[in-house]
Amino acid sequence: PHHIDLASYQEGDLGDAPTQEFHSSNIKASIYQVNYWNADKVNDGSPYMFTTGLIGKWGPAIYSSKDLSLIWADQNYNGLAQGAQSWDNWRGHKRVMSTYSDGRVRVYDQSYNQIYVFDGRGDLDGVVPDSHEAMLTRDGNILMFLCPVREADLTIVGGPKSGKISDCIIQEVEPDSGKVLFQWATSDYFKPEDSVWPFANESVWDYCHMNAVEKVCPTL
Repeated sequence: PHHIDLASYQEGDLGDAPTQEFHSSNIKASIYQVNYWNADKVNDGSPYMFTTGLIGKWGPAIYSSKDLSLIWADQNYNGLAQGAQSWDNWRGHKRVMSTYSDGRVRVYDQSYNQIYVFDGRGDLDGVVPDSHEAMLTRDGNILMFLCPVREADLTIVGGPKSGKISDCIIQEVEPDSGKVLFQWATSDYFKPEDSVWPFANESVWDYCHMNAVEKVCPTL
């Protein structure tokens, strides 16, 4: 089989993005390359893998960690999907899954229903979240990144006085009310000249970059 033949898989015998198609559904399943498979090394307590996206078929997916077969997928989105993961005992649900798909943070219940769909709230209402994070907190809230464009004086780094930066902002939102419980902006604490990246005449300078956020709740 091509998926356990390293040379065949890497040479593209199954295409650039190998997928399995079905007669019963338009959903596609990724075909993963397996160099060596030892089922005894798979954790019985974690029988699932949570992934996102195929080229042109974006959305969250759940695969079996026993044989890498597709269990479920929501591939209804034209835009990027990232950050799928599961959470236990969240807001009265035994288990939920969160993901970023097509410009929104989405939360699914155990029956695969979308129970929350979020973008920015408060003074960032409608701002598209960053794709890297769709974190849920143990006290029942949603954490996400938002990167609105802000004006900034960039003369100190060789840019224009009326330059533009991509700000990194963390929002913690209460899901039912949409109330912003906490907001933290990089630009309130770090100046453009603090960046380790040189300014290269970008129209919008990504002077700082976040990929993950986590709320620590030691009393819960």
